Amino acid sequence: IPELNGKNLEIGEDVTDLLGVTYSVEEDNIRKSKNGDPNAKYNSMAARHKDLFKKKSFRWLMRRTWGRKFLFFLFGRKKDKPKAFPDWIIKTDETRIENAPFYLESNETWIKTEKIDGTNIRILWDGHKVQYFGRTNNAQIPSQLMNRLIELFGGETNEEIFEQHFGGMQVMLIGEGYGAKIQNGGAYREDNDFILFDVIISGYYQPRDNVKKIAGYFGLDVVPTVMIGKLQDGIDWVKSKPKSLIGTADSEGLVARPLVELKDRAGKRVIVKIKVRDFE
Repeated sequence: IPELNGKNLEIGEDVTDLLGVTYSVEEDNIRKSKNGDPNAKYNSMAARHKDLFKKKSFRWLMRRTWGRKFLFFLFGRKKDKPKAFPDWIIKTDETRIENAPFYLESNETWIKTEKIDGTNIRILWDGHKVQYFGRTNNAQIPSQLMNRLIELFGGETNEEIFEQHFGGMQVMLIGEGYGAKIQNGGAYREDNDFILFDVIISGYYQPRDNVKKIAGYFGLDVVPTVMIGKLQDGIDWVKSKPKSLIGTADSEGLVARPLVELKDRAGKRVIVKIKVRDFE
């Protein structure tokens, strides 16, 4: 790679800037930058008053800096001002069991929930509004699933639920989008839906009891618990190629974590995935 020739680089060093890598969508770059999109609050304001802002005079004002500021003085709200993109937003963090065989020596009691064969979805409440993400921050979400997510989390009623329970705190709901035409999800259900498995509040993972409680706020399903016990019991169950607890699908496997949360030396939580196909 010519851009890296002559560079004294360490293994694992970030070379994003050296390669000139950027996100493929300009708006995504702006939204995820440190300063954010300077017009985001005006766009949010206009979205709340769609009919009004379709008028010619309002469109004329929105094209001018002073006009946008004037309209925001009249119609803007605090929630229209987005917070910085949170740096604790992460991908799912399960380790494959074959990469961590030493966990089998643990005497801990493990809780094993079903691993759903779908697409990872993250719902962010930034303290003002709801945002939707896939497994990566710029992943495309299937349209049918996106419509379902908007039903579950969009609109003023759901914003009020977020505000009532979380106020200005930043909250991430992490789950799986699943169902027809998502992976092999047609045997789970004929439509698309979202099932919750993790919640992070201000950077901290919540215990399962809290996850279930928060799911209740929005009428969400939570991934089912398959068993509680030794980690080896979960491996034996997966090797039997079981059926899913949802619909008529075959189970994809388990996600296991200690009943009492533990962290490794790097400060990451201890959690492993055990997949059926890894034992075929």
